[in-house]
This record gives sequence, structure tokens and C-alpha cells, in this order.
Amino acid sequence: MRTLRLQDPEGNWAMTNKETTANITWRILDSITALPSGFWNEHVAGNDVVRCDQHIAIMERGMPEDEFLCLVAYRDDKIVGCAYFTLSEADRSERLSAPAVGVVRTIRKVFPRFFLWRVVAAGNDSTDGEHWWYDPDYWNWRDFFSALYEQLAQHPSRVDRIEFRSYVETDGPISKEVVSLYKARGFREAQELRISHVMLADDVYTPEDYLRSLSQAHRYTVRKALRKKEKYHLQYEEIEDFSGVIDEIYPLYLATNNRAKEYVSEPQEKRFFEDICKERALNPCLQVVRDRDGKIIAFGLTFEKHTTLTLWMVGMDYSVNREMSLIYHTYWLAMVRALKNDRRHVNLGPTTDFVKRKFGAERFSAVVFTRYRSPAANYVVRPFFHRVARVQRVVRRGLQAAFGRVFGAATRAS
Repeated sequence: MRTLRLQDPEGNWAMTNKETTANITWRILDSITALPSGFWNEHVAGNDVVRCDQHIAIMERGMPEDEFLCLVAYRDDKIVGCAYFTLSEADRSERLSAPAVGVVRTIRKVFPRFFLWRVVAAGNDSTDGEHWWYDPDYWNWRDFFSALYEQLAQHPSRVDRIEFRSYVETDGPISKEVVSLYKARGFREAQELRISHVMLADDVYTPEDYLRSLSQAHRYTVRKALRKKEKYHLQYEEIEDFSGVIDEIYPLYLATNNRAKEYVSEPQEKRFFEDICKERALNPCLQVVRDRDGKIIAFGLTFEKHTTLTLWMVGMDYSVNREMSLIYHTYWLAMVRALKNDRRHVNLGPTTDFVKRKFGAERFSAVVFTRYRSPAANYVVRPFFHRVARVQRVVRRGLQAAFGRVFGAATRAS
């Protein structure tokens, strides 16, 4: 744990409540688990199961190449603010042409860090929403953001880019004051991939109710895909303790991960699934599709909390996916699970939104505010900020590097 004294920012960012903030000390913890038990969930995560500390802790164990920064502000012994960031490496060549990327990879055989940068971003690869909290009795958002930015700028590791992500439309519009604060610091707004959500109406209680709530065209498409269950003698199953089938679903997960185009991410190890299965606070459940011989050919992994069900990951056998419409069965099972447990809000995640729309999903934008530490770099890339997607994390696969785009660490509902 590192301890840093608060330094008052200069100019327009000077503290407006100096008497309250004068005795504040910042400490940098290296894991979400270092916070007092229950603090993060009470003040930050709330009902968001993906943002809860149990899930973040599992993701930390699955990303050993990254560094995790839990910045905590204390006044005396009381926590008056905190924020969570991931420090990772990203690839500067991500938008170069294929020949140029080949040149970069060749140079990296001699200079491994050529064209790489270090990025500190709020949250981690699989979460969105605000990852910070401050006590309004001690400071306002302007003061807190200013102090938080200063702590990030002072970090001992060389940081090339800072990102605050992700503001999602489901949380309401971003206030003009917040946007102006980011822009005053040189941050620019960038659009990330949209996230698909289904809001179930109050009069929808059964799968038939749900189908009737869809438009005629979408209802026809979904029914047509589901009829393949009888045609191919498919079997549905929900497994809450799925430790016994991890070996069977893991190749399906790898197949989906390797085919990802919108998100290319480092595959998680089997231990990740074992940790998820044991963490009952997430209410994990595996919905599987079996063929006529009982072999699992598709699965969806969901988390549940309060009124929300999140489809966090899928996997399938692509040799029969098109023929059997496996992705439709996977989304259908998630919706049935939500109805069964009265989860009125279903988060189907990013990617393949053209299929999710047929299940009545709406797309919500996610926004990230990003800036480069170098003023020159910040100025050069400013015109392209609106095209910036989530940070890409460096992943080594043999002699080549594969890079993961931020918003889904594993393959989230792809």
C-alpha cells in the first residue's frame, strides 16, 4: 500500500472547499479486496452484480499481467472517497494497416515494448458504469475529480493514457457540468460499443407473454429458430453448480473467444470458471443446450442480482451453430431464466445486437472520456477521439500478440 498526500490542483481546478479537504490523505491499495468488507458494494456497485467486489476480485485473479489501483481518500480514519482503476498495456499499432502491423511485430522481437503504451482506466475489461464514490459532506464532484486526476497523474508508473469509463445511457444523461469538467482537463468523449438491454413489461410473466410482447416479425423469427429444438432433438438445462461440466464447456468458450471480432480478448483459464462457480454472491447459472446424444453444444453464463439478470458469457459449437441457430437458443434460455426469477431487466451485453433486437432489446450507448498524458499526443489524436473504442489490452499468443478491446473481458454475449 502506498500513501500520497493530497496536492491541491492549480488554476481553475483549485479546491473550492479547502477547509474540508485540507487533511485528506490518499492511499493506493492494490486490490478491491483491500477495502473494508462490504464498502464497495454499498457505496459503488449497488445492485450491479458485474460491478460488485466479488466479481471484480475474480477478474483481478484472471488478469495477472495487469495492475489494479484502488485509490482511497481518508480524512482521519474515515473513508471519504474511493475509485478503482486498472493499469494495463495497449497497442499503438491497433489502427495501422496490416503490412505496418507486420513491421511492428517484427521490431518487437528485438524491442518488445515498441509501440506499446500504458493505460489507466476506471473499472476493468468486463465492467461499465461509475467506479468511484465520494462523500458529499466533504467535497463535490468537481473537487473529487480534480483530486483524483492529480493522484493518477502522480502515479509512479509511466501512464500514457487515462480513461474514465463508461457512462451508459441506462444510468441517465451525463450532466453538462461533468462533461465540461472532463473537457477542461483535456479529455475527449469517445463512443464505445452499444449495450443491449431488455426491459420486461409489468404484464409479462411467462415465456408466452414475452413472445407476444415482441413485434410480429421478431416473434416469427424467434419462434422459427426455437422450432429447431424439436427438429434436432435439442435439450435445455439449467445448472447452478456447473463445476462438473467445466471441462465440457471450456472448448466451446475458447471457440467463441477465438472467433470474436468486436472484442478480441485473452482467453481465461479454467480456474476462472471454477472461481465463478464458487462465488454464490453472483448467483451464477449455466444454461446449456445439449444435442440428442446429451453433448453440450452451447451455453450461456448468467449472473443475477435484485431485478437484473446479466448474460455475461456464451460459448457454442460453430460447426452446427448456423444449422441449429444456437445463438437464439442461448438468448432464449437467458430470457426464460429472467422470467422464472422475476428479473425485469435483462442485460444481454454488447455485440451481435442484430440478433438481440429480435428479442426486444434496446441498444444503449456507452461513453468513455479519454486523454493522453502527452499534450502533443492529445492534440494529434483529438480529431479521432469519436472513433476510439475501449482500450486494447496486450495478450501474447505464441510469438504473436492478440489484443483485447475493453467492454467485455471474456466473450460477453457475443
